[in-house]
Amino acid sequence: MLVEGNIYWGGEIDVIRDLIKSRKIKQSNIRFFLGYSGWSAGQLERELKENSWVIAKVNSNIVLNTRGDDIWKKVLRSFKNKYRMWADFPDSPEMN
Repeated sequence: MLVEGNIYWGGEIDVIRDLIKSRKIKQSNIRFFLGYSGWSAGQLERELKENSWVIAKVNSNIVLNTRGDDIWKKVLRSFKNKYRMWADFPDSPEMN
């Protein structure tokens, strides 16, 4: 399913393997993300109204060409000063 630009969600692993073997796509054009997020009925809508989420259109190159740990920081830095503090906040502030 197309998400945005050239970002897709889902797919069959065997089809992906065949596309790589036939050189129709490169391994570097694929990223796998695992995880789960769930909300109770109406929770996400409420959180969106409360501005609890940062919503942004993100260039697919950031998603495909940035190390997983750095994607979040790179996106936050693209907002310039508004979220820069979040991007540069240490993983363990108590260690500073």
